[in-house]
Amino acid sequence: MGRYRMRAATVADALSLCRRVRPVDRREWEDATGLKIEEQMVGAVSASAAFAIHEDRPGAPPLVIWGVDFVSNHLGQVWMAATTDAIHHAIHLHETMEEALFILDAAYPHSVAYADARNHVHLHWLERLGWSAKQTVQTGPKGLPYIQFERSADVWSNPRRRLYGGRRGKLPRTGTGSAS
Repeated sequence: MGRYRMRAATVADALSLCRRVRPVDRREWEDATGLKIEEQMVGAVSASAAFAIHEDRPGAPPLVIWGVDFVSNHLGQVWMAATTDAIHHAIHLHETMEEALFILDAAYPHSVAYADARNHVHLHWLERLGWSAKQTVQTGPKGLPYIQFERSADVWSNPRRRLYGGRRGKLPRTGTGSAS
């Protein structure tokens, strides 16, 4: 297998990531709800189909945790957070996530995601992985602007979106959430 691996995320992964999360990701999560990221991440990992991406070496902590929440039979809401070290691994992390998106698309032909309008790395990440910005919504206790992104499974029919060769893989089964 490659240099990076994806597996089902655990609560321990969530807490590890929260200690090393990018400050702008922490702000994004906390401004959206008014709750600490640790509370939200533990809840998200426990209730969602959630995945950790880490370097392929023993004991490597997660660089990114992402997941999908069930909205309806064909619609999932995707979320993610990354560590400050993730930027140094961006290309490889995109490759790993791109493989997983084929499986996400099979479970949820349509997906949405929200990103803090101030989090430029998150906005770019979503666009590179095939989401399109649709509208700005005010959210959270402070009414801050978040961009709503949408994505459909047919995004892969555009060869320009197949950034890294589009290798197909299998998501690990988590046993939680509806997308597993």
